[in-house]
Amino acid sequence: SLEPDKVSEMEMEQAKEKNVFRNVYYALEDEKERLVFEYTAGFNGKEELPAGEIAKKLKIHPSKVSRIRKKIDKMFRDRGI
Repeated sequence: SLEPDKVSEMEMEQAKEKNVFRNVYYALEDEKERLVFEYTAGFNGKEELPAGEIAKKLKIHPSKVSRIRKKIDKMFRDRGI
């Protein structure tokens, strides 16, 4: 049967995504960008928050949160996710 292969393929995919997550995280330039990433993705034990909440929490303008999120999206796309 094909089932066991499917499972390992899925696990490989998840492992790759975890890896990409970490790579993108460490490729970010400063702490604010990393925090936006953490709150957007619920990464490193942070809770997922909407952009407006992230802006308030980090005391930055909502448009900056959007800019950082766009940058992060592009980094994922560049890595094939």
